[in-house]
Amino acid sequence: MLLCSLEDNFIVKILRKYNRFQGMLRFFTEAICWCLTLAVFSLLTYWIDFKEHSLLFSIWFGLLVGTFFATVRIIGFFAAILHGGKQ
Repeated sequence: MLLCSLEDNFIVKILRKYNRFQGMLRFFTEAICWCLTLAVFSLLTYWIDFKEHSLLFSIWFGLLVGTFFATVRIIGFFAAILHGGKQ
């Protein structure tokens, strides 16, 4: 909602002008999906001993890494948007 309310922001205007706004919203959606997938997988595997099931641990760790990078990417976008593109 915050992103949609920043209509007069310099970065948002540029993104809309070059038809990149929907792509950025897709990045936000992907980050949310990564986080929810990690949360659900963690809940479902809470009682499983990862020492016995190393494949499940590998999947969980992959989800953790994917979530981390998706979240960092979104934080970078938000920082640029909230600062109005000024670095």
